[in-house]
Amino acid sequence: MPQSKLKILLVDDDPVLIDLHSAILEKNDYSTLVAENGERAIQMLENFHENIGVVLSDVRMPGMDGYELCQWIKGNEITRNMPVIFVSALTSLEEKMQGYAAGADDYITKPVVENELCKKISVLLEIKQKQSLLNEQAAESRNMAMQAMTFSSELGQVIEFNKNVLDAADYAEIAKRYFDLVAGFNLVSILKIYAPGQVMNMSDSGIVSPLEVNVLELARDKGRFFDFGARTIVNYSTFSLLVKNMPLGDETKYGRIKDILAMLGNGLEAKIHQLNNEMIIEQKYSMIVSMKESIKNIETLFSDMQKDNISAIEDMNEQVREAILVMGLTEDQGEDIQQITKTCLERSNKAFYKGVDIEYNLKNIYQQFNVAIGVKN
Repeated sequence: MPQSKLKILLVDDDPVLIDLHSAILEKNDYSTLVAENGERAIQMLENFHENIGVVLSDVRMPGMDGYELCQWIKGNEITRNMPVIFVSALTSLEEKMQGYAAGADDYITKPVVENELCKKISVLLEIKQKQSLLNEQAAESRNMAMQAMTFSSELGQVIEFNKNVLDAADYAEIAKRYFDLVAGFNLVSILKIYAPGQVMNMSDSGIVSPLEVNVLELARDKGRFFDFGARTIVNYSTFSLLVKNMPLGDETKYGRIKDILAMLGNGLEAKIHQLNNEMIIEQKYSMIVSMKESIKNIETLFSDMQKDNISAIEDMNEQVREAILVMGLTEDQGEDIQQITKTCLERSNKAFYKGVDIEYNLKNIYQQFNVAIGVKN
């Protein structure tokens, strides 16, 4: 509230003086409140302290006197910065010292002089305004210092997480370390990991609803951060996060949490990318080993086929010679049959040598696979 709108609380058991002082102040554009004793003044301060700028109090009053009232004002956390001026006919050094000891800010003697009273009130209001500004600046500085300390602590945790997560053995361990960390920030979230050939949806409770899965899929192309209400989705190439309880009522904390999520994301991205690459390499290795075994089996089958082919040709030649002798064929007939056999043999030999070439190529491929997977022959 502007200082010009603050009221002056008049505390005095003498209604004549109350009227006099009110008239003086209102003449100089000050609004007033009135309390006939210290107890009533306390009630008004408790209820209207934000509207009161200065307390103008008599010293000698029945019940709670001005000194006790001043001590209460200065001892109360809410009103301790409230300026107090004593108005009294008692002007000795001892009494002024007593007023000073009670915490009064100024002292004016009865009967009051209009200019003096207004000047003292104006000075104290200006001091109060400066004190309020200083208090606000101090509070803001303390708040900024606390935020800096908080962020420094949180940043340290994130750095430690990004360093230690590199030691995680698998996706489940990555998720556990992530959920342990964000639990310290009071965040409830879901982690969706995109691995080769599979997608994993994980939460700290172990429960992920179908709608949450669908929302994460639909928001996959909405950029790095996608905010809706108290929820924020964070997208990286290897994973997505859904934070379900962002602090909407605290703008500073909201921004700090998003900074933390970005830093966490970089560490998660690096580790998940590493595991994905390892899985791809392992899958390729398994495929190569499987292909190598298939080629080896083909080579064995082809070698057996060649052996069977040679054996069959040799048997055929022997049987043809025996048949010629047994059947008593003429020389020309025998030569014709042998020519047919020779032609078949030549064709079989050509096929055989093609098979030799195939077998040679298969052996080369087999050796190259061994080199690729680091196996010695």
